[in-house]
Amino acid sequence: MLLLLAALACTRPASEPIYTVDTADTGAELVCEEGDVQECTCLGGVSGTQECAGDGMSWEDCECEPQETGLEVVLSYSGTRTLETVRLRLWDTKIHDLGCDSLLAGLPDGNPTADWGTTAPAAYTVFQFTELPVGITTAIVAEGLGSAGELLAAGCAEEATVFQDVLLVVPIELVDWP
Repeated sequence: MLLLLAALACTRPASEPIYTVDTADTGAELVCEEGDVQECTCLGGVSGTQECAGDGMSWEDCECEPQETGLEVVLSYSGTRTLETVRLRLWDTKIHDLGCDSLLAGLPDGNPTADWGTTAPAAYTVFQFTELPVGITTAIVAEGLGSAGELLAAGCAEEATVFQDVLLVVPIELVDWP
C-alpha cells in the first residue's frame, strides 16, 4: 500500500509535456526555458522582444518593429531676440562638401540651394524629415528669422547620417546672429 501511494505521488498529469535536454556532453547549462520572452534593444535604442530558442541554450534574434527612417531636428533657443519663423536647410555633404563653418559663413544668402528644407513659425521646435534617402549624410543649418525675414539667430549640425529604421534625433542650438 505504501508503494502504491509513493507511485501515485510521483506521477504527473498526462497533459503535462516532457522536454528533455541532454547537456551531459557539453556541460552547458540552460540560459532560458522554451517559451520565455525577454526585452531586448533594437537599433536606435528602441525596445524589442526575443524568445528563448527551442533548446533553451540561447535567445533568438531581437524582434524589432519597423521604425521611421530619417532625421528629427530639435531646435532650442535661449537668446534675447523675438523669432517669428525658423528655416531649416539640409545639404547632401557627398554632393556639396560643405561643413558648418562654410555654411554659417555663407549666411544669409551666400550658400548653394539646399537639397531639402522647410520654413515654419518659430513656435515649432521639432521637425521630421522622413523622406530622405537611406545612407545620406547631411549638414543642417537652422535659421531664426525676424518679422521682416531678417536673420536673427543660427545654428548648425553636420555629419547627420540617415540609417534604415532609425529616426536620428539631431539637436541644434540657435544662437544670436551678429
